[in-house]
Amino acid sequence: MSSASSDDRGGASVIVCAVVMPALATVAIGLRVYVRVGLLRTFKSEDWLIVFAWVCRTVVVPASLTFGASSKLTSSPPARPSPLSRQRS
Repeated sequence: MSSASSDDRGGASVIVCAVVMPALATVAIGLRVYVRVGLLRTFKSEDWLIVFAWVCRTVVVPASLTFGASSKLTSSPPARPSPLSRQRS
C-alpha cells in the first residue's frame, strides 16, 4: 500500500526527474572532469561538449522556465473543434 494520496498525479516522479537525475548527472560529469583533468591531464572535444550540454541544461532550462516558458506551458489557447468531429444529421 502506498501512503500517497490518490490525487498525487505522479508528484514523486516529477521530483525524481527535476532534482535527482540532474544531481546525478552533475556528480557524473564532475567525476569525469576530475579524472580527465586531474589524473589524465587531458581534456578533449567530447568533454567540452558534455560540459557545454550540462551548462545549457543547468542554466538555460531553469532560466527559460523562470522568464516566460512556464506561462506558455500552463495556459493554452481554447481548442477549436475539428471539422471531422462534427456530427452529421
